[in-house]
Amino acid sequence: MSEVKKHLSVVAVQVINKLEEAIKKSPTGVSFVRINGYTNRQGEVSNVTINVGINYGNVKAKDLTYLEGVDVTQIETDNEDVKVLLNDAKIALIEAQKQPNKNNSKGQIDAYTRVKGAPQLKVHNETGQIYLEGYEVNKTKLVEGVYKTVNSKSLTLAKNLIRKGMKASKIRQYKLSEINSLSLSGDTIEFIYQTI
Repeated sequence: MSEVKKHLSVVAVQVINKLEEAIKKSPTGVSFVRINGYTNRQGEVSNVTINVGINYGNVKAKDLTYLEGVDVTQIETDNEDVKVLLNDAKIALIEAQKQPNKNNSKGQIDAYTRVKGAPQLKVHNETGQIYLEGYEVNKTKLVEGVYKTVNSKSLTLAKNLIRKGMKASKIRQYKLSEINSLSLSGDTIEFIYQTI
């Protein structure tokens, strides 16, 4: 257990213990987390299953291979401004994959502490909030959220079209501060939020 344990709530300690237990029991080191009734900031309520054993290094390598091989002429869009920027978007995404933003990475490292034995869990150093990261395998929306309309630039829209084929686009982070209960079944931990 990480040294941050003394700063965590009872629920956070339960989450960490259950996740560590599931990872130890899994012969492959791959565990799944099911979160039922998760509500995001936009009010969307969903049941999600995520793989918390995914290797981020492998994801990055596969995404770089995908980006280098993607044929932007095969990407469909009705937006002509976006269409002419697809190759520029591809080049920018490849460069970002090879040279990640060091300031952003350092900010993440400074803001969170990873839990020893369960690197998918991180604790915000100031608030003590616990977050779980993983690869979204399945999602069922129970209640639609209210999302603001974003007027993105054409280059961003082109990048987003290309990102749809990237594995990293399915990596998600969930705040685990309001769960009602949790259970362990095989390689799956189940978190239950308040029912809607």
